[in-house]
Amino acid sequence: MTLKNFPGLLLIAFALLTSSCKKDNEDKKENYYVKIKIDGTWVTWTKVAGELGQDLGDATKTNLTIAGSDDASKTVFDFSLQVEDTKISIGTYKSVDYFMPISYVTGAGTSDPTFYTDSYIDSGGDSEYTLTLTSITDKTVSGKFTGNFLVDLNNEKTIDITEGEFVVPRIR
Repeated sequence: MTLKNFPGLLLIAFALLTSSCKKDNEDKKENYYVKIKIDGTWVTWTKVAGELGQDLGDATKTNLTIAGSDDASKTVFDFSLQVEDTKISIGTYKSVDYFMPISYVTGAGTSDPTFYTDSYIDSGGDSEYTLTLTSITDKTVSGKFTGNFLVDLNNEKTIDITEGEFVVPRIR
């Protein structure tokens, strides 16, 4: 994945989080979360959303996007999964087998954001993630993931995001 995809992914994450605000008021917000382990420290966010449905550009593919952010929307984590099928089912998906872009942004909405993404670096090899979907309903998506690191491609600085779990409301 190239750096040119980041603005699009960030826009999707912001759209998901912004459109989920109304849903947060309708449902009990504390039931939804994205919890991630960043550099050995657990962080839990309740400003979250999920989207699952047909790829808008290719009807033979299905996309899932999970997004979470801090309350100020300055730090954002999101990942997507795309399958060559008309359905995403519960089960395990590996980034080496599927298109699964992952990003972590600090300073979102500022003049100097930092984008971390799944990539390859000479000093660390490939960024790899495994996503396990444990429940998909018409209202929620839940699961967990494991992985190793994300990279800031501007300076090859890495951040360890090694595991996480989520229960998010579906907006689609």
